[in-house]
Amino acid sequence: MNITGTHIAYLHTCHRKLWLFAHGILMEHTSDIVAEGKLIGETTFLDRARKYTELELDYIKIDCCEAKNRVIHEEKKADKV
Repeated sequence: MNITGTHIAYLHTCHRKLWLFAHGILMEHTSDIVAEGKLIGETTFLDRARKYTELELDYIKIDCCEAKNRVIHEEKKADKV
């Protein structure tokens, strides 16, 4: 099993969510909150594609990857975990 940043985040926030994620049970794709986050990402940072690359690796998506400087950016609508 490959451990991802999502596993670590769920370890610190919700053990049940970690267990579900580790067993391939994903519910976020039907969430209104996730849909709102996608809309924010698509409409707020219009010039992002010019500067950054969005990466999708297995179950994770990295919002912005600045490969030259080796920096990862994550967009959040709130400042809480």
